[in-house]
Amino acid sequence: MPLNRRNFLQLLAAGTLADAAAGCTGPAGMMQLPVDFAGRIRGEDPTACHRLVRGRPRLPPPGAVEADAPLREVVVVGAGLSGLAAAWALHRAGVDDLLVLERADDIGGVARGGHIQGQPCPWGAHYIGLPDPDSPVIMNLLTDVGVITDFTPEHRPIIDPRYRMHKPEVHLYHGRSHSSGFYPWGLATPADLAELLEFRRHMYRWSRWRDPDGRPAFQLPLVYATRAEEVRCLDRLTMAAYLDNEGFLSPLLRGFVDNRLADEYGCLATEISAYAALLYWAGTGGENEVVGTQPTHARALAWPEGNMFLARRLAGLLPRGAIRTDAFVVAVRNHGDEVHIAELDPRTETIHVHRARACIFAAPKLRAELLIPELGTLGRWEHRQLEYTPWLVANLLLTSCPEHDAKSLAWDNLVHDSWSLGFVNSQHFTTPGQDPEEAFTLTFYASFSGERRNPLRRDLLELDWTTWARLITDELEHVLPDARGQIERLDIWRWGHGMVRPAPGLLWGGTRDALCQPLGRIHFAGNDAAVLPLYEEAVHRGVAAAEEVLTRQGRLFTSLIEPTRERLD
Repeated sequence: MPLNRRNFLQLLAAGTLADAAAGCTGPAGMMQLPVDFAGRIRGEDPTACHRLVRGRPRLPPPGAVEADAPLREVVVVGAGLSGLAAAWALHRAGVDDLLVLERADDIGGVARGGHIQGQPCPWGAHYIGLPDPDSPVIMNLLTDVGVITDFTPEHRPIIDPRYRMHKPEVHLYHGRSHSSGFYPWGLATPADLAELLEFRRHMYRWSRWRDPDGRPAFQLPLVYATRAEEVRCLDRLTMAAYLDNEGFLSPLLRGFVDNRLADEYGCLATEISAYAALLYWAGTGGENEVVGTQPTHARALAWPEGNMFLARRLAGLLPRGAIRTDAFVVAVRNHGDEVHIAELDPRTETIHVHRARACIFAAPKLRAELLIPELGTLGRWEHRQLEYTPWLVANLLLTSCPEHDAKSLAWDNLVHDSWSLGFVNSQHFTTPGQDPEEAFTLTFYASFSGERRNPLRRDLLELDWTTWARLITDELEHVLPDARGQIERLDIWRWGHGMVRPAPGLLWGGTRDALCQPLGRIHFAGNDAAVLPLYEEAVHRGVAAAEEVLTRQGRLFTSLIEPTRERLD
């Protein structure tokens, strides 16, 4: 039996998860698993940021800069997809004198990717939805990075076939069998199936809804969706309350909804805005959810290194030397008609101040007042309303795969009623089937949502590699029963604040607008400023911030976010 979410949380609360992983306690079926492979915990040391919270470095007086410090046009803080999109939009509009500062040792933010013994793998976000032709910013970006190669006469994007995943897309494992898709068909009663069908019809009706101006109820980026109150009022409800109100009570359906929301947003139905939840189904091809079969085409694009592919491509479009990693920004302050960005060198404990005509702050907004003191001075505490979900990502390098298991592997492989979100098969991106004799990686994901988010974050950071390796290997047994002996390496990445939670009221209750409001010459990007942890929102917010800067500086430019039906150059 898999370790389900309920048991997992109970063991954590009791402080006995490590014992369970070692086979000393826990639910029946939890066996002692040998850890006879290599691995380590990767990623940034969380204590570095915690030290910044506990003890601020001594900053130079406001306005104090080196005599020879150049005045740049724009400095972008944060090289995640939002910050890189901002820099791309600025450079596209003719701004060459820009600098991107990234705290980590590589770009990407939560779209980070890399390698495990030469095999490409993601350490964060790993796919995007099919691009919407009605979203010009996404069309332009994916064209520039080479994902979209051309357009049909009907303005439909032509996608490079290398980036479309192969069938089968999803397998859900229950017992010794599996089914296609995220719903456990083999466990459903006729009543469950009837309710699922009604749910899909319900989502289809929302997907076809249009206001008098022709705007859909839900669309990404959200700026292109309707402003009608009858739709936006859904932001005040949780998805659980919405399901209750509509009479969707089947435990299998509710479990299916929770699983999809945990995967997309890191949230459960009890803690997420109904508007954000409905966006997942009705805003991304809800018409495909009407029937009980899988769609005939892949609805996502993916790369072996995850969305790091997009980060690398965007970075390659910027001027040489525009990005600096290992740049620990400790303060961003307006000073007259400039912005001063203080960067700490942790090795020497010295601070260098960058000068810019404008700054785009695309770093996480968690405790933003520590880096931007003016937020607190002016009583702008909107960022304090944000909460973030912890995530665990692991990459497993397997030397080979038993032939009968190789045939069953899909792109996404989940275990029914589990504490995790399963395994993504990176090999599936490049070949229709897994070669049994070839080494490959599986990427494991788990999000820690719910009321115990903060204690779970602590446990995520405190439990050792061996404990997590045993738990992940136990999960793998339910997908590939004979593959444990093939594991050569298992590396882990912990995201203490991986995803912003779109809680009820944040999207359309004023918080989102406040988060995006410039502060002097400081402009804000990042998907947490958009209160929606999705690539489309990250990109749009970055480009929107860039266009705010361009407008303020009086530059002439062609907007990348204004809707158009013309073919993009």
